[in-house]
Amino acid sequence: MIKSVICLLASWAIVSFSFGQTIEIQDFRSGDGIEGVNVKNSRSGRIQHSDKMGRVALMGYQHSDTLVLTTINYSEYRVLPDDLKYSNKIRMFPAIISFDAADVVVVHGKEERSTDLPNKIEVIKVSDFRIKNPQTSADVLLSTGTIFVQKSQMGGGSPVIRGFEANKVLLVVDGVRMNNAIYRNGHLQNAITIDNNILKQAEVLFGPSSVMYGSDALGGVVHYRTRDPLFADSVGHQLVSGHLMSRLSSANQEKSFHADVSVGGNRVAMLTSVTRSEFGDLRMGGNRSHGYQDWGLVPYYSVLDEGVDLGLNNPDPEVQRGTGYSQLDFVQKVRFQASENVELRSNLQYSTSSNVPRFDRINDISNNAPKWAEWNYGPQNRLMFALQTLVRDTTLLFDDATITAGVQRIDEDRIQRRFGRSLRTTQEDDVTVYNLNADFEKRLKSKIRFNYGLEITHNTVKSSAYSFEMGSGERGPAATRYPNGGSTMSTFATYLGYRQKLNPKTNLSLGARYSYAQLDAIFIDNEFYDLPFDAIDFGNGALTGSAGIIYKPDSTWQINVVAASGYRSPNVDDFGKVREKDGFALVPNDFLRPEFAYNGELTAIKQLFNQHLQITGTAFYTILKDAIVQRDYLLNGQDSIYVEGEYARVQTNYNSSNAYIYGYFIGIKARIMANLSFVGTYNFTYGQDESDGVPLAHIPPVFGKAGLEYHTKKFRGELSTYFNEAKKLDRYAPGSADNLPEATEDGTPSWWTLNLNTSYYISDVFDCQFAVENILDQHYKVFASGISAPGRNFVIALRASF
Repeated sequence: MIKSVICLLASWAIVSFSFGQTIEIQDFRSGDGIEGVNVKNSRSGRIQHSDKMGRVALMGYQHSDTLVLTTINYSEYRVLPDDLKYSNKIRMFPAIISFDAADVVVVHGKEERSTDLPNKIEVIKVSDFRIKNPQTSADVLLSTGTIFVQKSQMGGGSPVIRGFEANKVLLVVDGVRMNNAIYRNGHLQNAITIDNNILKQAEVLFGPSSVMYGSDALGGVVHYRTRDPLFADSVGHQLVSGHLMSRLSSANQEKSFHADVSVGGNRVAMLTSVTRSEFGDLRMGGNRSHGYQDWGLVPYYSVLDEGVDLGLNNPDPEVQRGTGYSQLDFVQKVRFQASENVELRSNLQYSTSSNVPRFDRINDISNNAPKWAEWNYGPQNRLMFALQTLVRDTTLLFDDATITAGVQRIDEDRIQRRFGRSLRTTQEDDVTVYNLNADFEKRLKSKIRFNYGLEITHNTVKSSAYSFEMGSGERGPAATRYPNGGSTMSTFATYLGYRQKLNPKTNLSLGARYSYAQLDAIFIDNEFYDLPFDAIDFGNGALTGSAGIIYKPDSTWQINVVAASGYRSPNVDDFGKVREKDGFALVPNDFLRPEFAYNGELTAIKQLFNQHLQITGTAFYTILKDAIVQRDYLLNGQDSIYVEGEYARVQTNYNSSNAYIYGYFIGIKARIMANLSFVGTYNFTYGQDESDGVPLAHIPPVFGKAGLEYHTKKFRGELSTYFNEAKKLDRYAPGSADNLPEATEDGTPSWWTLNLNTSYYISDVFDCQFAVENILDQHYKVFASGISAPGRNFVIALRASF
C-alpha cells in the first residue's frame, strides 16, 4: 500500500513538472521570441512548437531527456530539462549559412521567402544591427557593408544603391511608399525620420524593381518594417512585452532613450513606442594618415551677438560646430482580428526634430569668415497614418488579399541667412500624400502563383517663402523652392506577376506593370528668375517588365538570373525646383521625359566545406535611357544669374540620351569555429554618361567591410573594419551633386576604420553593450559627404526586454 502511494506521488510530481514548465525561446542577439521552433524530446520523439512569443509549455518529459530545438535560420540547440531550473529562457543563435534558412520579406503586401525571389536581396534584422547601436535608420543600412550612405550633415543619411540615390531609390515603410513629389535627385535625408529602435527588419531589393514597387525603384528598394503587436498566446493568456534602451555616445554626446510596450489579447493587440535622441556637435578623427592636414577642419564658426554676426576662431577645429540636433519619434500600432480570415491594422507614425543644421553649407568660408550665419533645415516633420486589411481566405479571385490606404504629411523648411546680413529667408514646403494599394494572390495547383493589384497615389505640394529683416522685423517676398502657385502629382499603376516551379531545381518569375503619371504646376510670380513659362502640364505612361530564373543544380549551388526594366516619372522637384549651391543656380525646366533603366544581372551562391563557407557573387549591367541629369543651361540667353549677392552658373535638369552603370558584389560568410564566424563584402560600381562623355553622379568608390564575430551564451563580440577606396577627381560628375568642394584637390582619399562592438547578457532581462568605433581615430569623409565622419567614439548602452 505504502509503495503504491509513493509511486502515485512520484508519478504526480513528474506529470505536474511536465505540464508546469514553460520555456521561452529567444533570438540570441535581439531577445525577441522565435515562433515555430520545433522542440523535440529525443527519447519519446514528441514534437511541440513555440507560439508567436517563442513560448512552449513542455509536456511528457523526464529529467534525463534531451530537448532538441530546431528551426530555419537558427543553429540546432540541445538542452536538458535540469538546465532550465534557474531560467526558463533559451537563446538560439542565428545560422550563418543555410539555403533552407530563408529570410522572410514582404512583396505585394505578402510575406515571401527570400530564396523564392530571383532579385539580390539584403535582409537586415534587428538581431544583426542592434549590437552596432546605429543612431539612425540610415546608419542601419551603412552597417551592412553592401549599401553606401552619403551625409550632408549629421542629421542625415542618403542611401546609394548601385550608383542610384535619392529619388531613384524607393523608400517604403510598412508597405507605404515614402517617396513623394519633392524627393530630389541630389542627396535625400528622409530615411532618418524612421525610428530604428522599433524596426523588426529592413529589406533591400537591388536593381530595378518597378514591376513590384512602381516608379522610382531604379536602383532598388529599401523597405523598413516596424514591429507589430502580438495577440494572446496559444492558451489565451494576455501577452505583455516591451523593450527599454538608454545609450550614450562620446563623439557627438549622444543621449538616447527608447521605450516600447505591446499588449495583446485574443482579438486586439496594441503597441506604443517612443524614442527621444539628442546629439551635440560632432568631433572628427584626429589621425590624418591621408596626408591632408587641413582638410575638413573647422577654423571659424559664427555666433549672433546682440544682432551682430561674429566670426570666431574655433578653439578646437576638429569639433564641427553647429552640427547638433534633437529628434522625437512616436509609433502607435493596433491589430484587430475581425474574423478568422480577416485582420485589420492601423499604423500611426510621427517624427519631428529641432532645426537640423546643414553642415556642408555652414562650413563654407569666404574671406576668412563663415559664408553663412544660418543654414538650417527647419523642424523635419513626418506624419503617417495607414489602415490595412488582410484577408486570408480562398475565393474565386484570390487566396490572399492586402489592401492598404494611407495619408502622409511632410513639412520641410529651409532657413538661410548670409553672414553679416540681417535678412533671413525662409522657404516652407508642405506635402500631403494619399495612397491606396490593393494586392492579391491566387494559387493554381501547387506550382503556379499569380500576383496582381493596383496602386493609386496623389500628392499636393504647397510652397511658400518670405524674407525677414531682423532689425526692423519686417517681412518681405522671397523666391520659393517649388512653384508658388501650387503643384499636384497623381499616379496610377496596375501589375500582374506569374511564378511557376518548372521542376524541382528551377523556378520561373515573370511580371509586368503599367504606370501613368500626371503632374500640374503653376508659377504665379516669376519676378525672381523671369522664367519663360508660367505653368507645367505633364502626363505620361510606361510599361515595365521583369523575368527571373532561380536554378539550384544541387544542395550547394544557387544561380539567379534577372532581366528587368525600371521607370521613374519626373516629379515636382525635377520640373520646378529653384536652388543655389556651390556657385550653381538650378532653374525649372518645363520639358522632361520619364527615365528608364534596363538591367541584367547574375547571382551565384556556392557553399563549401559542409556549409561552413558561403561565397556570393553578383554582377550587373544597367542601361539608362533619358536619364535626368543636371547640366549647364541658358536662361533667357544668360549662362549666369545674380543670386543672393553673387553670380551663379545656370543649370537645369534635362534628359541625357544614354548612360550606363555596371558593377559587381562579392560576399563571404564563414563559420571558422562553433562560436566564431567571419563576414566580408566588396562592392564595385562604375557609371558613365555616354551623351557627353562625363562620369555619372552618385557613383561610390569601392567599399565594403570585413568582420569577425564571437559569441557564447552570455557574450557577443564583433571586431570589424569598414573601408572605402579613393574617389579620384576625374571621376566626379559635373555640377554640385558629388559635392566637389568638400573633397581635397585630388578627390576623396581612401580610408578604413577598426571597430569593436560587444554585448553581455547580465540576466534574462538586461544586457549591457559597449563599443569603441573608429579605434584608430582616423579622419575621413565618405564620398560626396559634407561632414567629416566621427572620430574615436565610445558607446555604452543598457537594454531591457520583458
